[in-house]
Amino acid sequence: MARWRSLEEYTPIARLLVEYMWAQRPPLLPSQFAEQMGIPKQAVSRWLSAQADPDPAHLVRIAQRTPLRLLDLFLTAGYTTPDYPIFDRAGAWELVLERVRVADTLTDEQRASIITALEALQAAEPAPSSIPIPATANEGADEEQGEDEET
Repeated sequence: MARWRSLEEYTPIARLLVEYMWAQRPPLLPSQFAEQMGIPKQAVSRWLSAQADPDPAHLVRIAQRTPLRLLDLFLTAGYTTPDYPIFDRAGAWELVLERVRVADTLTDEQRASIITALEALQAAEPAPSSIPIPATANEGADEEQGEDEET
C-alpha cells in the first residue's frame, strides 16, 4: 500500500503529480496513475521519492492524458523558465491572442481584425493527431526492476 508524505516533503514536480492524484475521485495510487499514463510504475515511484525527475517525453504524455498544462509541467520540472516557455498548441494560441490583445501599437480596428483572423485560423486548424511518444531508454529497465509502491 502506498504511504503518502506531506506535500512539503515532495519535490515540486512530484508535488504537482501528487496533487493531481489526490484530486481524482477516488484518489489515484501511484501505480494507478502510472497505468493510466502508460508509464512504468518504477519510474513514477522514483519521481515521487526524489530519486529521478520525469523526462520530457513522460511529461508530454502526462499533459496529453490529464488537464495539467505542458507549460506547468515543464516549468515545475525545471526544463524551462518563464522567460523561455514551452507551449502546447492551445497554450501557443492563447499566448498569441493575448499579445495581440495588449499590443499598444495596434488600433482597435486592427486588433479586432487580427483577432478575427487568428480565431478563424484556429477554428480551421485540424485536430491534433494522436502522436505516439517513443519509449525512453530507461523504460525497459524500469519494468524489469519490479514494482515499488512506496512513495
